[in-house]
Amino acid sequence: MSHLAMSPGLGIAATSDVLTTPATALETDSQRQFAGRNGIYEGAVVSSGAGIWSAAEIVGEAVGIPLGNSSIVAGYRAYCEVGDGYNAAVATALVDSGMGYAVGEFVETLGLGAAAGEPLQVNVMASSAGLGNPSGKISYEFLGADAILYLDGLYSSISAGDVVIVEAGVKIMACRVTNTGFGAGAFEEATFPLTQLTIAAASVIGYQNPVSLIRVWFDARKAGTIERIPTRTVTANHLLNIPSPVTLSPDSSLPAADTNIIIQDAEGNAVPAKGGGSTLNDTPHITITKILDTQFQGELVKPITFLWGLTKVTRGETVNREIIGSGNAAQPWQSLQLARSPLTYLADPFAPGGRKPELEVYVNGLKWTRALSFYGATPTDEIYVIRHDADHNTHIQFGDGELGKRLPTGTNNVVATYRFGTGGNVEANAINKLVRPIPGVKSVSNPLPATGGEDPPTPAQAREQAIQSLRVLGHLVSLADFEVEAARYGGVVQARARWAWDADGEDALVKVWIVCEGFADPSPDLRTYLQNMAEPGARVEVVKALPLYRYLNLDLELDPSYIPQDVQAAVHATLYDERDGLLVPRNAVIGGAFHRSELYAAIHSVQGVLAVRGASVDYSPMGKTVSAPEGYYLAFTDSPPV
Repeated sequence: MSHLAMSPGLGIAATSDVLTTPATALETDSQRQFAGRNGIYEGAVVSSGAGIWSAAEIVGEAVGIPLGNSSIVAGYRAYCEVGDGYNAAVATALVDSGMGYAVGEFVETLGLGAAAGEPLQVNVMASSAGLGNPSGKISYEFLGADAILYLDGLYSSISAGDVVIVEAGVKIMACRVTNTGFGAGAFEEATFPLTQLTIAAASVIGYQNPVSLIRVWFDARKAGTIERIPTRTVTANHLLNIPSPVTLSPDSSLPAADTNIIIQDAEGNAVPAKGGGSTLNDTPHITITKILDTQFQGELVKPITFLWGLTKVTRGETVNREIIGSGNAAQPWQSLQLARSPLTYLADPFAPGGRKPELEVYVNGLKWTRALSFYGATPTDEIYVIRHDADHNTHIQFGDGELGKRLPTGTNNVVATYRFGTGGNVEANAINKLVRPIPGVKSVSNPLPATGGEDPPTPAQAREQAIQSLRVLGHLVSLADFEVEAARYGGVVQARARWAWDADGEDALVKVWIVCEGFADPSPDLRTYLQNMAEPGARVEVVKALPLYRYLNLDLELDPSYIPQDVQAAVHATLYDERDGLLVPRNAVIGGAFHRSELYAAIHSVQGVLAVRGASVDYSPMGKTVSAPEGYYLAFTDSPPV
């Protein structure tokens, strides 16, 4: 007699974040179905929200003057009116930024304090007066809030209301003329009339004492605009903790704090994040507080769209109340088979093996309980166990009347509701149609690729995983136990465990670094799963390792009797096969050293390779070892860095 139990190494259904476009009000918390390129997706449909951050609203920190409409000449004095005051500067040599904008310290000074995205009028002056005076007396007399300027002659073109630039030494300031007059004023020995100007806010200039030498620039002319230079892309620094004004989609409301948000660019690239919404100056804003894809170091192309309110769906198709057989009380260990396969399993940190089957079995209308085995069962326990054969068919087995209750006799009295389909890590934007029309849903899409899915293993892989599971037997003791069990968890392809200290350096813990497929990070659920299997009192920490990309270039000597392209393809498969390749994440070195001898041995195992004449890493000769620091794994690539 054998007690059948759930086989190790089962496939896991992929999970996707799906955006639904509502046509009308949606029915919440209802089960709906979606069709993807590789299978059926199901989930609860809820209305999704979107906010668009346009290119005009996303501006860089740099400021510049568009060269196409600027008449500024180096040496001119210029000013911009900013708020209630003025910014003034001496025009220096302007540099072309490469985007049709002149940039430089002069431009940045004029743009200082300007609101992002708002163009500023630049005014320049080439006419000046008042440099010195005939008597050597004062040219500037401070009166408190205002000041009197005595020029070196009559300048009838300067009128009240004009803006002039006052300059003395390195000090320069634009200010408005409040009054003009004529007379010798402070020039007691002057025998000719002089223009006398009263300027406002003179105290800001900082000239508290009379000044004998002063220069006044006047006759302002428009010379273009100064603008924040718009950029085509944004990086993580442009996104994090910066409120971004958005245009909301119809009937959308701003997300609450710490909401899962997907940032999608104009080319369809997407990055998962967390953030929230707020209203500033009557304008809706989105603030991103965390980028969840720790590997995102690139740029997103504008315009940017923020998506929230997405529905998590998993791959699989539901079969409702399938009659799987008739009970026979005279038959011990009765086994019945599901009509569709493979049975869907979802990652679950509280389920044995970290996998939970999507299956419910009813006998005479009553739900029976799934068990891992019949060990310790009583004759009245209404339980069943699951096993899978080499073809991934699912068999439901019941007790013998001593270890678990036998099935009662009846006709078609055993019914199952379940889902079938596993794997299915489809690419982003692959889910684009509905299985059948759904009232209120106009369209569906997945802005991010599905994650966490694993296809059922081959018989050889299943045997290997079964051996590994026997090492653990549901209880983690050694570091190797943690590595084996972590690597079996959904979405994890590699794990390394080490003893470590907590952040305070007081308590020891088991620290597990994991390598995952894509940007998925199951570390919180995996920590819970491992903690439940660890010794009482043991502490577990799980961290997603980051890739350390290294460019690998090989110089091979090939046997001329083989077709070169075939040998090169075989070498590439040996190194980069998705599952068995020496250099793929599943077999990567985490926080340790990779030996050159391993690489050479793998290459020499390929027929048609006579020798490895050389190998370089990042354009330097490869040493005996290549190391990855703690928290990183070696990610070798044969594509040169861009």
